[in-house]
Amino acid sequence: MQSTWPAVLLRETVTGLVVLSWLVLLYQVAAFSIQRDIAALGPGMELLQIGFDWAVGADNEIGKFLLSICSAATSGEARTIYLACFGMWMIKVCAMMLPAIFPFLETGKGSQRNWHKSLSFVCGFSSVWIGFAALAAGLQSLFQINQLLDETLVLNSSVVSVGLIAFAVGYRVSAIGKVARKHCNTYAVYLKRADHSSMQFRTGTALGMKCIKCCWPMMLVMLAFGMMNLVAMAFLTALGIWDRSQNW
Repeated sequence: MQSTWPAVLLRETVTGLVVLSWLVLLYQVAAFSIQRDIAALGPGMELLQIGFDWAVGADNEIGKFLLSICSAATSGEARTIYLACFGMWMIKVCAMMLPAIFPFLETGKGSQRNWHKSLSFVCGFSSVWIGFAALAAGLQSLFQINQLLDETLVLNSSVVSVGLIAFAVGYRVSAIGKVARKHCNTYAVYLKRADHSSMQFRTGTALGMKCIKCCWPMMLVMLAFGMMNLVAMAFLTALGIWDRSQNW
């Protein structure tokens, strides 16, 4: 009997990436709290202030490194700013979007024959969101270079923030947004119920594209809530999981 360890390893690796991403984000905020009140990071962040004083110390080198990533400078070379922004978005994508593929990572009977297809599926899904992270990082870096974001990575203009939030909510309740969510959920249900041979790179990219079509406004609304606002990230992640669970 063939071993199922490759399939289990794949699932545990994806799970580990999600957990690690959230831990890194949490540690970034803790590192930020060394220098400033984390309430400046966006609405609701004051709830996380408790306990952060002992999480990291002023001389903690790991904290300093993570802080340098999460608080990309608004001055300096454009390439440096872009790479810092890209790193931020990659962490957010891992934390918020990889949970979407958990239901497709089978570890039971038959998984030993199809784990390589599951890996291909994960790579396809991830490649789409890496592309999104690259585009979002470009937008954020432009905002930073033009000083539209403050040092806490929150939009300076309340008018732009309200407009961005209103657009995201409007898209979500619009016919276009509802159709996009329906297509994403319907395709996810089809993949879940289909034979495991359907798990391929192209189906992973297809699911990723459908997810982007329904989620991209909610991802970009982080510019309004604050790029380091874990409360907003957790809410948007929970909202995405709730959306995907409606047709399961």
